[in-house]
Amino acid sequence: MSNGPLFGMKVLVVDDDPVVLDLLGEVLTAAGAWIVKAADATAAVRALADERPDMLVCDMNLPGGGGAWVVDRAVAFDPGIGARTVVVSGEVPSDADAARLHAAGATLLPKPFRLSALTRTLAARRIDVDQPTAGG
Repeated sequence: MSNGPLFGMKVLVVDDDPVVLDLLGEVLTAAGAWIVKAADATAAVRALADERPDMLVCDMNLPGGGGAWVVDRAVAFDPGIGARTVVVSGEVPSDADAARLHAAGATLLPKPFRLSALTRTLAARRIDVDQPTAGG
């Protein structure tokens, strides 16, 4: 797609359920994003290092480490990505995980959610990767 609210954004989508992973990828692709997929926390960290995504959508419960662990690693690679991260979860995170997500600036989107809500949430947090920042 040549336009859409996420046009030009590289989004790493992480979910261990292949059906959910494909569905989220299709929805975000339709919104104009370029999608990189990972099915577990270890693959997500590899993709963060190799692909340097602009945005992150991550399930909270993942094999190989949880969503909060992935967000911690994402912020280590790119301190600003926390504000461009949506973590999805069908369970209430522990106080410690909630605090970690909050500190990173990530948004928690409880399951079930409307797919349009995910797109709107990401679009509201997008960056213009081709535009210089103020003062720079």
